[in-house]
Amino acid sequence: NTHELILDESGSGILGITFPENTFVYVRIGDFVFPIVYAPGADLMVEGKAMDLSNTLTISGTGSAHNNYLLTKNSIIQKYNELDGRDFLQLDSTEFWSRINALHGEIDSLNLWLTSKNIDPELESLLILESQQQSNVNILLYALVKRCTDPKYAIEIPYDKDLFMSFASSYSQVLALNYERHLIRPVWESSGASNSDSIANIFPRIFWESVSSLDIPDYAKEYYIARMLFSHFGTNLTSPAVEEVYANWLSKFPQSILRPTISEAFDNMSVLAPGEKAPAITGIDPNGNEYSTEELEGKVIYIDVWATWCSGCVEKIPEMYALQEEYKDHLQIEFLFVSMDRDLDKWKKNISKLPDGFHINSTNSEIFKEYMMGGIPHYILFDAAGNIIKSKAPDPDSRDIKSLLDDAIKN
Repeated sequence: NTHELILDESGSGILGITFPENTFVYVRIGDFVFPIVYAPGADLMVEGKAMDLSNTLTISGTGSAHNNYLLTKNSIIQKYNELDGRDFLQLDSTEFWSRINALHGEIDSLNLWLTSKNIDPELESLLILESQQQSNVNILLYALVKRCTDPKYAIEIPYDKDLFMSFASSYSQVLALNYERHLIRPVWESSGASNSDSIANIFPRIFWESVSSLDIPDYAKEYYIARMLFSHFGTNLTSPAVEEVYANWLSKFPQSILRPTISEAFDNMSVLAPGEKAPAITGIDPNGNEYSTEELEGKVIYIDVWATWCSGCVEKIPEMYALQEEYKDHLQIEFLFVSMDRDLDKWKKNISKLPDGFHINSTNSEIFKEYMMGGIPHYILFDAAGNIIKSKAPDPDSRDIKSLLDDAIKN
């Protein structure tokens, strides 16, 4: 659920939210996002200067102890994510484990502080367990990206329904990364699937059977299978096998909190099918001029949706430019960079350091929903008639995108 707080002339406002249990709530003010924990009976006062929230934000009132714990924890995580100008993925193995252990130490000290505040034991356990997941996030992501096979990168997934139902951010990332590293990859390798046809017709049933056989709670099975279905619906790789698994999932988990999201993805899938008219992407260029992809009708458009705060996006930018250089003689192709940055000055400063390219900052807040984007970077390919070739196109360094572009040129 999303709630909007309207401030009065003094810059103040009151927002009432109610959840049945302890729940992580994420507050966005401009580009600044911070978590609070809703606990029954909480009455919080959140104050700060809108232009400098990272340094001025304070929380007071009933329930403030555990929320100040969250703010401090996030500042610790931010410090270690940006230590010496390098994030975790830029470290070698020795440096990585040294930083992880240092992060552990500071989080452990913070957890000792929390236990001295005599808050509700259930909430205390939830907060501490969630904090421990941040290290698991870093370990899983590092192992996934670096393709580490050493047993020291193996972690024990804490299947905890309270964490799952409270919308804990780090725990959600742990489940998502575990899905990528320990479920999708091995099932894929053992399935024999090798192309789009076998992805849609062979893999879904095998994945269903594999996950169903695991000795894990039903809510975790529900989540993992839902992720697989969402990825198929988002790329329009549907088939009788995918729809059979979807029907089985609906039958087995009729009360799933994920059901509205997955059902909407299924219903919207046809809108993003190849050949359908592409929803327009709008924005402004660095000079403030309004722009819409409809203006490029007549050209094939390969779109990179990214943001300066997304390290994975930034790492892919050179590959996008390399592809653009490779096709520079094909004037019927346009390479378009669509930024999701809210901080326009930061965006302009960043792109000023890049080679020549077609950059816009998106003013279409519906782009994530319209294109069923699970995250960024996200790539989209339009044909010259403004129709969808791929709503979830291959990465710029893949062979598949070159094949799609070559076909689009011929057509």
